[in-house]
Amino acid sequence: MHIDVPWWIHPILAATVVTLTPLAVYFGRKSAKAPTDSYQPILRKHLMCAIPAVSFACVAVVLGPIAMDEAGLDALETPHAIIGLTAVSFWIVQACLGWLLWSDKEKARKIHRYNGYFVLSLAMLQVPVGILIFLEFRKYYP
Repeated sequence: MHIDVPWWIHPILAATVVTLTPLAVYFGRKSAKAPTDSYQPILRKHLMCAIPAVSFACVAVVLGPIAMDEAGLDALETPHAIIGLTAVSFWIVQACLGWLLWSDKEKARKIHRYNGYFVLSLAMLQVPVGILIFLEFRKYYP
């Protein structure tokens, strides 16, 4: 079965993820410091950034190798792919830890915070590495 995926879908999804992730980290920190009467609106903003970021990251990590395969390149051998798979794995862990926070576990809260900063760093690292990979292999794209 052949799936025709335009090469530009992956960068657009990745740019959306890179935009939503810092917003999710910002609103997460802001909601952690908020008093209980103003907590819910900030939490909603945090979730409205975090849930699409994880979703788009998962779709981007699926579409990236498909586009690379269509170009005739090895999809999972580039540093961009390895960092991307690592980032999505930690995004999923981040979502699970966030779910555990509903029961207000202090240890999960601390791990969730530091994992968020780590995921943000991986997302920002993806941009220059992805651009370099694209510039190196752009001769393969129509």
